[in-house]
Amino acid sequence: MEDVDFSKAQLRWVEFRRLNLDRVCLPEDENHILVRNYSCVLRKAFEAARKSEHPSAKALAAVLGNRLKWIGPRQEVGVFNRLDYRRSGGVERENFVVDILRKAERECSRPQ
Repeated sequence: MEDVDFSKAQLRWVEFRRLNLDRVCLPEDENHILVRNYSCVLRKAFEAARKSEHPSAKALAAVLGNRLKWIGPRQEVGVFNRLDYRRSGGVERENFVVDILRKAERECSRPQ
């Protein structure tokens, strides 16, 4: 995809499979979580969800595992929508997902 503008879209349960999104304008509102360093973040978040005993951990691990199967070799950006998790499991699930993703982002941004 090149020069596609999704900035005003509401991306609900959307995956971009095997696509490089560096020339795509993604929404940057309070509902969308843009994830950079996507491959690393997905791997770390998946492992954290698998190890967690949180009631939403198993469902999140399934979503992340599926996304890992379809990640593109140059895909550096991904997007999640908070509303997907809020509507499927309430604010507690939404917060769990956001926390796992943000922690994974911090881990991936540290020098190796």
